[in-house]
Amino acid sequence: MSIETHPELEDLIAHARGTLPRSQEESVHAHCAQCKECGQEQAMILLLRGDHRQRMRRGARRKNLLLAAMVVLLAGTAATLMLSGYFSDRVSGFAALATTETIPESHVHMRFRRGLRASGDLYDRKLEAGMVALVQQDYRKASETLEELFTEHPESSETAAYLGVAFYLSGDDSDRTKAILAQGAQDMQPMISRTATWFLANSCLRSDDIYSAAQLLRTLYPSQINDMYGRWSVELLRRIQDIQNP
Repeated sequence: MSIETHPELEDLIAHARGTLPRSQEESVHAHCAQCKECGQEQAMILLLRGDHRQRMRRGARRKNLLLAAMVVLLAGTAATLMLSGYFSDRVSGFAALATTETIPESHVHMRFRRGLRASGDLYDRKLEAGMVALVQQDYRKASETLEELFTEHPESSETAAYLGVAFYLSGDDSDRTKAILAQGAQDMQPMISRTATWFLANSCLRSDDIYSAAQLLRTLYPSQINDMYGRWSVELLRRIQDIQNP
């Protein structure tokens, strides 16, 4: 399977459940390791549970994630249970690897331009306030500001990304936090989508969902985009593997 030929959703789900024929399994695995979109979608299939779909705000998901959640709900959680059993004796120490770093100040500068105030638009002003609070590590203020904005704009993947980061840095690894970060990971801007994916992977790691964490981290590997998240993901995966294979 080439990078241009994407596997069907049913094949991604079967691969996550371990029911694909070996020949297909190898090709799908190789494809997902190279294709950010399919690798991210496969990780979401394992991550999403039936109750996520009920908790998500209207309009917060894209069609493919809705389909994946519905299929997982119908198919049950056999794959998740199998994987969690495999890692059950290896989770010690994984959570300690999860990041405690906030977003860099460059995110604010790139979004609003250095030295310039946000525009008169209320959305921009609230978003800037929430992002500045994140940079300053005032996670309570960031959560309150961004959650108010997200209530007004539940369809905004940009707001979802930074709200999810605020929740994560406040110590919240709930299903809702993961679902909000998953929405942020669908943003069209790489800076935003990669930020949300990085923190979603770390939230999975902190929840001992090592398989989903690893799959998400692989989608951040440096390719055309060589940013800090790519470098960090390589290093974090290496540290995870060191624990798995002492």
